[in-house]
Amino acid sequence: GFQDCQAFVDRGRLQLHFLLWDSVPCEFVTDGNPRVIYDNGAILSNVYAKPDNGKLDVYVWWNDVPFEEYGVSLQIFDAEGNRLVQDDFVVIEGLHHSEIDWDGMPTGDYDVQMILYNLGDISSIGGQLYPDVVHFDRSFSVGTIAVHSE
Repeated sequence: GFQDCQAFVDRGRLQLHFLLWDSVPCEFVTDGNPRVIYDNGAILSNVYAKPDNGKLDVYVWWNDVPFEEYGVSLQIFDAEGNRLVQDDFVVIEGLHHSEIDWDGMPTGDYDVQMILYNLGDISSIGGQLYPDVVHFDRSFSVGTIAVHSE
């Protein structure tokens, strides 16, 4: 089924709403999440990361994916910059959902980085992060995780 997430046009008798699959959180379209235009022309229209009960749900929407094959690496780093967890997948146009298990990580704050790379030569692809219009060469942060002891 679908859920009504937000009216983005409401002009009396004319109303347009964002409808999403029930399995995708409404925050994916309502929270002003970042958009990326990559140097190779690929467009990441939206990315949303939500920590929940020892796992991280990451939703991405790709447009204009170039002909070459690309992969995405989602990586979780600790405060010292050590990579603790990594999840990679092949880019396909449209919606993709990844679930990263981080249960059992020590107490602390963690940064989740996203990298787009060419599957042929493993080279990273830079891009422009919007709405801030910031260029990055390799990766950008899609969110943070705070792990607390029980």
